[in-house]
Amino acid sequence: MDTWRVWAAEKGVGFLNLFSLFQSLGAPRDVLASYFIPFDDHWNENGHEVVAKALCAELASGWTGRLNCGGL
Repeated sequence: MDTWRVWAAEKGVGFLNLFSLFQSLGAPRDVLASYFIPFDDHWNENGHEVVAKALCAELASGWTGRLNCGGL
């Protein structure tokens, strides 16, 4: 995770730590079962909802990070 924090700082873009967010949701095994696709490291529907709410809260709180959407 430090790699991405450093990358964001070098590029002048905001960094939202989702790792600690998921850690706060419970025991690792329970979090994996509840928020990730089985045997995969991608979020399932519940995981996407957690991420969307966290991102929405960050943006609503006046996040000052520059958004870089890669031309989207």
